Amino acid sequence: HNDEAVFEDGTEPLIADATYEELTAKPLKNEFTDTKLYVCTFERYLEICRDGNMVCFIEFKGHFPDEKIDEAFRMAEEVYDLKMCSLQSFDLDNLIRAHKAFPELQIMLTCGEPDEDVYKCLELGFDIDMAHSGIYKKLVDRFHEKGLKVLLRPSPYICSEWDLGGLPSRLLKDREMAIRSSDSKYLKEVKEYYDRLIPEFL
Repeated sequence: HNDEAVFEDGTEPLIADATYEELTAKPLKNEFTDTKLYVCTFERYLEICRDGNMVCFIEFKGHFPDEKIDEAFRMAEEVYDLKMCSLQSFDLDNLIRAHKAFPELQIMLTCGEPDEDVYKCLELGFDIDMAHSGIYKKLVDRFHEKGLKVLLRPSPYICSEWDLGGLPSRLLKDREMAIRSSDSKYLKEVKEYYDRLIPEFL
């Protein structure tokens, strides 16, 4: 998911520039347990999901050619069960081509704003994964009426890949506020956010 691998020894090579042998030679940084963790292959990931009877989330970043889509999901069919796999991507074209080749695959568009791709998902029968700030209840209801899922990210901080993690940039105007902390001014903003959010969706 990240651009760099962070190893126990402090090195952080770019994944795109490293060989598989280099990425699997050393344990990854792990601050949570004493277990040594290593980069695994896609096949091993499928085996772990299969053995734990878990949904296997697969994310395609950027454009994936048809042969890579075919290779990934042929392996998923052999090792596990396509009905237990869910493909996510910001690229609607990846999802359309994967769904055409593997119709039993669960499909989810990851997006920030309700643009035309979101409405195409309604027509195509694809689920969506979206920040709360970009969606409204009537749209969620339309997806639910079609039996589709909407994965909302209700936290004020959504994802490190988004500008300011999804927090509103206006928070930067107050130079004394420590965002993503227990600062009382920041917590007041968080409370106001949830006070608006919870009645709208619950």
